[in-house]
Amino acid sequence: MGTQAQTVAAKEGWRWLTFGFTLFKKNPAGMLSLTVSYFGVVLFLSLVIPFAGSVLAAMLSPGLNAGMLTACRMVARGLPINPSILFSAFLEENKRFLKPFLRMGSLYALLVLLVSLLASSFGSIDMDLVMQDGKPDPAEMMSQMVNVLAVMAIAYLPVMMLFWYAPALLLWHEMPVGKALFFSFLAVWRNRTAFLIYATGWFLWLMACVSVFTLISLLLPLPTFLAGALNFIMVVGIFSVTLCTFYPSYLSVFEPKELGFDGTGV
Repeated sequence: MGTQAQTVAAKEGWRWLTFGFTLFKKNPAGMLSLTVSYFGVVLFLSLVIPFAGSVLAAMLSPGLNAGMLTACRMVARGLPINPSILFSAFLEENKRFLKPFLRMGSLYALLVLLVSLLASSFGSIDMDLVMQDGKPDPAEMMSQMVNVLAVMAIAYLPVMMLFWYAPALLLWHEMPVGKALFFSFLAVWRNRTAFLIYATGWFLWLMACVSVFTLISLLLPLPTFLAGALNFIMVVGIFSVTLCTFYPSYLSVFEPKELGFDGTGV
């Protein structure tokens, strides 16, 4: 299997989103169950083992992402999936990938920790400015939150570029960890205009989902538990579709003739 990263047109970024929706619609129950399992692993580790659990969850993240990519490939080919596929990178038949994925995950956990420290240093919320006459100022709070998120996004961008394609390159191209990270960074940089369109489309879709949920909440006052349940369903749905878009972006750049990227559709 070749490893040459293609440079695609900017409009491909939008196709990644639409193909992601197509994949999700092929097996929504299966993809949602995988996403809930993903959330479950992260939350379980984070809650049961304070701090160390969050680090462990970050270490497992590249392997879990490889499991999601494997599930997407199976769904695209019309094959059934189950939640155990999420852990396929760690199973016996893939044991040769266990140590590389753990090395990749360790590096990812370290970089995420550094990003968090950087964000807290340069983008922390000043409560003295937020509190006015003993009451929080919503406008000031929003302004500072935007600043914090901006700092985090800028700091996390190089990490995202390193790890976007790295799990797939390790699993399907059997690249060493360092080479997979390098090729991932290079591929994202070469296709930065497509990623800009992708990010813009994703943001607009996210804002549309939030707006619809907010409108429903305003028009139909719901009990707290029901509002919380709907919010969880929305978050899981958004995250699930987002994970489904990773696979088309990989195909577009590394396997453009696989599964319809020659123009025939998924």
